[in-house]
Amino acid sequence: MDDPIAVLRRDLRFTSAADAMLVARGLWNQRLPGSAAVILLDEERQLVDLLCVVDGGDKLPDIVAMLCSAEMPNVTGLLLLSDRTGEVPADRPDDELTWMELLDLGASSDITVYDWLVISDHWAFSVAEFIPVPAEWHAA
Repeated sequence: MDDPIAVLRRDLRFTSAADAMLVARGLWNQRLPGSAAVILLDEERQLVDLLCVVDGGDKLPDIVAMLCSAEMPNVTGLLLLSDRTGEVPADRPDDELTWMELLDLGASSDITVYDWLVISDHWAFSVAEFIPVPAEWHAA
């Protein structure tokens, strides 16, 4: 029997926000309010690894800075998810500035931050959806 992670690494490729939303739907089943998930991608946008940080939802800049400064062979991109289940409102006024900071952190290490999805009670949204600097799905 194939290792499930090996199968995902081989078969899962993120080419658009729709692909990212499929993963967000899968994470809904886990329901870890306040957590953050980081999907590490290679240059083909295939899964390298998945990292979940309990109580990391408010620490995304720190998490991304740590990852960008780490030696991560084959990692050229990140997809970020925050679980804000039970939080009202799920979108925050400072999300726009945080998104810009996340992009800058990635760019300083030649890592593309493709998108930041927020998972809420019954829906998910891209923080970059209504921001002048959109998600990076168009990047190479």
